[in-house]
Amino acid sequence: MLKLMLVEDDRILLEIPLSADDWNFEELNMELNRLDDELEKISGLFDIYSNASRIKMMRAFFEASDRCKAFTELMHELDMNPKIVSEGTRKLQRVGIIKKDDKGKYKLTRMGEIQFMMTSILLRKMEDTLRKMEVMEE
Repeated sequence: MLKLMLVEDDRILLEIPLSADDWNFEELNMELNRLDDELEKISGLFDIYSNASRIKMMRAFFEASDRCKAFTELMHELDMNPKIVSEGTRKLQRVGIIKKDDKGKYKLTRMGEIQFMMTSILLRKMEDTLRKMEVMEE
């Protein structure tokens, strides 16, 4: 069985089978119903990650040691016009990936950091691994 596990220290926080056949039918239906209930939230996250400018902005937060960036820093470092930075920061704030600190800088939230790691690094590495497994099975 192929499954994804989320572990903190030695404690398993989450364990998910990656094949529908490995799920209990009722549990899978319950999860799919929850997905229906959270479509707007999930759609908002996919909207963030489907835009190259916003992904570049999020990466810029990771490149800063304090995970903070001012509006003008984002604009100049990424060579983006103010409208794109404004729209991007607004959307990133709306889904909780960044917040404004008391100095007016944008700061990556803990949830934003985790979500970015999951969507950028984890998904890419998982796909690479699954493709290698597929090749090995052929």
